[in-house]
Amino acid sequence: MTGPASSFRDPSTLLVHVELQQLRNHVVQFAACPSTTPRNLGKLNCLTESSVPFSRPLIKVLGLLYYQRPRATPSPGVLHPSSCLSSHYSRAPLIVTRFRFRLSSLTLSPNNFFSASPPSLARSASRSAPLAPAPTYLVKPAITTHLAAVYGSRTNTRYRQPPFAPSHTLDFGYLHHRATRHMAVFAPETRNGADSIAINGIPPAAYVNGNGNLAHRLKMERKQSSPMMPAFMVSAPGKVIVFGEHAVVHGKAAIAAAISLRSYLLVTSLSKSRRTVSLRFPDIDLQHTWNIDDLPWATFQHPSKKKSYYDLVTELDPDLVAAIQPNLAEISPHKSDQVRKVHQNSASAFLYIFLSLGHQSFTGCLYTLRSTIPIGAGLGSSASIAVCLAAALLLQLRTLSGPHPDQPPDEARLQVERINRWAFVCEMCIHGNPSGVDNTVSTQGKAVVFQRTNYSKPPAVRPLWDFPELPLLLVDTKQAKSTAFEVAKVGKLKKTHPELVGSILDAIDKVTVAADTLIGNEAFDNEEEESLRKVGELMTINHGLLVSLGVSHPRLERIRELVDHEGIGWTKLTGAGGGGCSITLLKPDVPKDKLNRLESQLEDEGYEKFETTLGGDGVGVLWPAVLKNGMDEDNEGGMEIDQESFLNADGNEGVEKLVGVHGGVGEREGWKFWRVESH
Repeated sequence: MTGPASSFRDPSTLLVHVELQQLRNHVVQFAACPSTTPRNLGKLNCLTESSVPFSRPLIKVLGLLYYQRPRATPSPGVLHPSSCLSSHYSRAPLIVTRFRFRLSSLTLSPNNFFSASPPSLARSASRSAPLAPAPTYLVKPAITTHLAAVYGSRTNTRYRQPPFAPSHTLDFGYLHHRATRHMAVFAPETRNGADSIAINGIPPAAYVNGNGNLAHRLKMERKQSSPMMPAFMVSAPGKVIVFGEHAVVHGKAAIAAAISLRSYLLVTSLSKSRRTVSLRFPDIDLQHTWNIDDLPWATFQHPSKKKSYYDLVTELDPDLVAAIQPNLAEISPHKSDQVRKVHQNSASAFLYIFLSLGHQSFTGCLYTLRSTIPIGAGLGSSASIAVCLAAALLLQLRTLSGPHPDQPPDEARLQVERINRWAFVCEMCIHGNPSGVDNTVSTQGKAVVFQRTNYSKPPAVRPLWDFPELPLLLVDTKQAKSTAFEVAKVGKLKKTHPELVGSILDAIDKVTVAADTLIGNEAFDNEEEESLRKVGELMTINHGLLVSLGVSHPRLERIRELVDHEGIGWTKLTGAGGGGCSITLLKPDVPKDKLNRLESQLEDEGYEKFETTLGGDGVGVLWPAVLKNGMDEDNEGGMEIDQESFLNADGNEGVEKLVGVHGGVGEREGWKFWRVESH
């Protein structure tokens, strides 16, 4: 970057730093530091086309920083590419926002920065004093990067977002940042940095406190867990196969989608003196505690074994698996062999990624998990747990920069993939050779099309990022089933009648393709009866073909009979069949009395019903573990979720009411998700 390094006048509420650093390419970073109290208004505002010669695409508004609360508080989101949006808080979370833009030259016009207190751009502009001519900096080569900004409370840590670690989707480097109690954004230290340009004589590496004094520069290396980290929660959904069961075993495509039944993991940090890590899963009666210093860190930290959070792990290391066996020996010694195996597999999955990602200096923690997903029903309950564990550990290690409202799609995909990779490692510990489909759906949400033509390789998975949310009735038959038995039964039938069974499998594949095409069409409306009817008809056809393969069950057929009698939707089995669960796509505006009659009939006959949603969000974060539940922000903060209240929640209904993403009344304030849309 070349050009004059002259200073320009500070409008009393904002100091701006521009620093050029050499990573693998040039990266420009902007840092904004309010120099007065947060009750005053600071703005980083409107570097527009007229004042900044951007090459296309143009981001007209780089950002706003507000610290004043109006009557109505909008949802967080300070940066927007087309208009000056703001979020007003007297006690706000720390929010990190980032925008990708291409820059060829930069003009720092003093008229772009205002100091007026009302949130009005026009009034602010009129009160700005005339300032010196703007210096222009030429950027060679032109660069593509992100803007980073942070706003929030410098005194109330209870409402802060996680101090997110560096994350960047561009190949040439990371955008580093950290928020402190003085609400500063910092450029990282680098040994290969280009010369920095200081405006107002303030070094770009420094921050300014409320009195305008320089404070020491914080280093940006990624830390391990913080002893002051607040309790937080992670949630991930279960899944159902919507189309393509059994055909997928024979190389055809299938569609799996997330459901709104979810697992919830509460992570509670312990004091420095408590050097233990505890795993508590009351739904499967698992509770165990390890001394952190007794775990096999030396084996996992050996240079030949050590894994980084961004590594792709496709198989378990036998030496690492062997190293944790002594730590599994004392788990549930008085349980039956079958229960003990489940407990040890769950603990093995946790310890493997805990030791792979963590460090011996890791803070002691309690990991408490509750799930509303029926276990052993083919609904991806183990994958949901795996995703929760992976996301929680990555958050503790500060390796995820999200979720947040303005996260670029490419970055969100990167974060989702990082969680998915380590969830797959957990799944390998539990199942040995999983397909990876369950954890993929649970991580990203929505739906996927998957196909496995070569069983020596993982299946090909194509995300359906724009899969719509559909109303679903899920019914558990409570009939025990064996996936291996049902798969073998179809295989034997195909061997006996290859052409006939082959044509049935081909027909199932055509149904899957038709459903993919229908739902992906721009004209598809998930609230319009005609669109739902077409999907429902495909579900009915798919079920009929599965019945012809002999994988249904009288209890599954009874559900279809009851649903058809009430005329409320379209039903098919999901999964391997032979028992397990059915799914019913509900018609729009189903009368409540019909649902009540059906529920009563199902309960009388020993079924369990779940009203859920198909194609919802994937992994989500509640940081900190506080739900406001519609309370006013001036209240000291809604309801804090602690381990006692979490464990005392009564059944699925109690868990959903206490911490549920939806809580029965729409999306709950506080939960945030990595949401990705198709290109």
